[in-house]
Amino acid sequence: MLAAYLLYVGLVLSLHKYDPTVFIYIGSLFVDRVSSVARLVHNIGFGPPFWKAGFDGQFYYYLALDPQSAWQLLDTTARYQRILYPMIARGLSLGYLPLIPALMIIVNLASIFAGTEFLARLLKRYQLNPWYSLGYGFYVAQLLCLSRDLPEPLMYAFVIAAIYYAETRGSFHVAGILFSLALFTKEPAILFIVAYAFGLLLSSGRRFLRSAVFLVVVPVLPYAAYQLLLLYRFGQVAFLGVGNLQTFNLIPFYGVFQTPRTPAELVFITILIVIPATLSIAIFFRSVIRGRVDPLLVALLLNALFLVFLPPPSYVDVFTYGRVSLGLATAWIANACVSRNKRILACSLLWTIPFPFYLQWML
Repeated sequence: MLAAYLLYVGLVLSLHKYDPTVFIYIGSLFVDRVSSVARLVHNIGFGPPFWKAGFDGQFYYYLALDPQSAWQLLDTTARYQRILYPMIARGLSLGYLPLIPALMIIVNLASIFAGTEFLARLLKRYQLNPWYSLGYGFYVAQLLCLSRDLPEPLMYAFVIAAIYYAETRGSFHVAGILFSLALFTKEPAILFIVAYAFGLLLSSGRRFLRSAVFLVVVPVLPYAAYQLLLLYRFGQVAFLGVGNLQTFNLIPFYGVFQTPRTPAELVFITILIVIPATLSIAIFFRSVIRGRVDPLLVALLLNALFLVFLPPPSYVDVFTYGRVSLGLATAWIANACVSRNKRILACSLLWTIPFPFYLQWML
């Protein structure tokens, strides 16, 4: 698996004079502003494509270059709450800023590998074939995120590691810390945190109650304190500045079908999102009727509902809805693993089919 991603990265770099900034998609709309961070970007240099608006990876790059002054180039200060990915890249650079573009790629490669490895170990613990983890490793969103320097692979690597420690070792303290790291990477991690807290509360025994409290307190308190710091610094609550949290639509899949699409894309988004999300809700209620409610089942429901009611801007293109759907893919495979449902796990392998086509398309 890792060889396929390394091949892709190598081919892209070879086509762009081995310039790692090609993955960032820097936008002239931001980097042409007069600021100290913009000077750093121009001094380091950047390769094509040089779009007017660019893409989200550029904001993590600006944060990594200069976290104190990056706000000058951000589209919203809410980007500051997704601080861990750029800070890891900056820390690994040891202060040599020209290394950061390459390190952002390396962090994502390591995250894809780590997330897949933890899923494989989870499968082995439940005496299932670890090759089912390839449904996650070759999920097309991984490639999309890697190609644009996005933080989702890192976030879900932390989430999957937390699931592994909670489900196989009962180490809820370790899981809480890992969930906290995921939350500081990107806020959709809260869907898994809420799911685990709610699922454990439904379980009997004081131990599970303490675990539920711990899984809420450890991730949420530091994150809440950080939100207060951002409020003090920028005068607004960063968490509420995320567009998707403000514009949920009450019409199911409105964003999917409201946006004009080609027939091929409509088929793809139906297979990638509409069918899995609908089936996930059905799986949840069927399991509840049969008397089973656990954290990963709740996580499956929450991630499915998150996709069902997302607004049209979240479905504007494959780079947007693809990465958002990675949470459902994670919950789908992890839930199937814990419930030992080989049929659902086999279905997840279908997600590997689009990978070679998108690999060729994105070169």
